[in-house]
Formats: sequence, C-alpha cells, structure tokens
Amino acid sequence: MVSGAGQAVGLGGTFAPVMLLVTDVAGDPVAGAAVTIHQTADAAGMPCPARGACPVAPVLGSSDTAAVSDVNGLVSVTPMQTAGLDEVINVAIAAGTQGFVSLSLQQGP
Repeated sequence: MVSGAGQAVGLGGTFAPVMLLVTDVAGDPVAGAAVTIHQTADAAGMPCPARGACPVAPVLGSSDTAAVSDVNGLVSVTPMQTAGLDEVINVAIAAGTQGFVSLSLQQGP
C-alpha cells in the first residue's frame, strides 16, 4: 500500500511525505523490514520538436537512503525537492528482493 503517490504541487509548494506499508505474502504488516529508497529530481520535460528526437531532461539531483519499517510495517519517505524549479521527482523503493514500488511526483507552475 502506498499513500502520497501522484502528488503535484506548485513551484512554492512542498510535497507531503509518501507512506508505504510493507507486508508479507499474506498481506500482514512486517515490522523491521529493510527498505532502500532511490530518488532522482529531473527537470520537467521539455516539449518535443516537430522533427527529430525529444530533448532529455537533465538530472537535478539524486539520493539513496535506507529505512526500516516501524512496528506497524510503515515507512515514511520525504520526497526530495529543488526549490523553485519545475521538476519531476522519481522515487523507487525496494523491500528486500520481493517488494518494489516506483512513483513520480511533479512540481511546477
């Protein structure tokens, strides 16, 4: 379960934390699960020209962090932001070798 995915905020806004529930195969919460979080902040996509390849948006920053689920199986992820820039935050989260989720958040006008 993920809450906080699909956020879009204005340039002065702040993303809310993304909450994840780590569960086992039976759907029960897992306390103490190791979670790896990778984030990249990419400049918002530029429009594609009528002919030729679309420009690749530059990477503004990235981070790798680790977390452990709490007694209820929850993990809170604070999305990275580059103040005042039109950007897309891509978040990839893995719990062990079995669980994976990815999401994108958007900041812009």
